[in-house]
Amino acid sequence: MIMWEFTSGIIPFNNEAYDLQLSLNIYKGKRPEIIKDTSQCYVNLMKSCWNINPSKRPIALDIKNIIKKFSSDTFLGSGKVLEFFFKFRIMFESVSKSK
Repeated sequence: MIMWEFTSGIIPFNNEAYDLQLSLNIYKGKRPEIIKDTSQCYVNLMKSCWNINPSKRPIALDIKNIIKKFSSDTFLGSGKVLEFFFKFRIMFESVSKSK
């Protein structure tokens, strides 16, 4: 959901009550609508993080490596998307250094 918030600039499901019903719906697979023009590589990573089966979600190190690769690839094009990837990269690098 954090990745979606980066692309939208708003909190997921901000027009709904944050209650048990929303929690159950998310548990059953409800996800916010993908923001138009979001880079496909970003969408793929975001969806993998949303996998209903937690064991199939990428671990933090995998996410870091994927984002590092994305941020160094030139095919991304959009400055906005690159900005998000650089924020993630900086966040993961600071976490890695603190260990």
